[in-house]
Amino acid sequence: MGYTTEFTGKFWLNTPLEPAHRIYLQRFHDTRRMQRDVSKLPADPYAGAVGLPFGRQGEYFVSGTGFMGQDEDESVTNGNRPPDSQPGLWCQWEPSSDGNVIMWDKGEKFYGYVDWINYLCERFLTPWGYTLDGSVRWQGEESDDYGTLLFEEGKLSTHEQKRTVRKKKFGYGGLNKRVIKDRPVVSAHLEVFDIILALRTIYTERGQQDLFFEYCERIDDADQKTFLRVTKEYARLEE
Repeated sequence: MGYTTEFTGKFWLNTPLEPAHRIYLQRFHDTRRMQRDVSKLPADPYAGAVGLPFGRQGEYFVSGTGFMGQDEDESVTNGNRPPDSQPGLWCQWEPSSDGNVIMWDKGEKFYGYVDWINYLCERFLTPWGYTLDGSVRWQGEESDDYGTLLFEEGKLSTHEQKRTVRKKKFGYGGLNKRVIKDRPVVSAHLEVFDIILALRTIYTERGQQDLFFEYCERIDDADQKTFLRVTKEYARLEE
């Protein structure tokens, strides 16, 4: 169970990470964030190499033992809660091997991704003299959950986009459609998402939901060309 969001794109650093910074950020990504008693923590060579203390509730500690630092040693006070300053148990932003970008690790169920990139900037990157530029697009499991995270001159803005159903374009009166091989295809000015909803609406009104799913599984060449035209038009409008 859970909810997965996927990301495309990368955040570029103004200058490559120094080796110690890159190694620390990779360790931070690789280890579970757990609340700890700092008085019981052993020395952390990775944090020490970049001048970081343990932090509140051990938030900067990255030398946990076991698989991905998940052993519940004597320092762990709550293995199922991150330090209060952190948005989750896992930070799924990681540095590239060459230290040029910060990117998604392609893992599932990345929660709090906006808060996490802000945390990395505020606690590590900015104090170390780095800034980010570039954009990353997200797409959640829900079709209307998508948008862009944009860094410009080190400042983050979030552009959430919503696909909306244009009701005036649906129904037999407002929908401009034609029939190819007894299957309705809508005109190319509609978005791909609108096409799918329009087809579903038509088949549902006819009591032919099974045909709708069958149609989605076997799009023929003529229909594929229509989808391609709509995709290109949609991309043009987004520019």
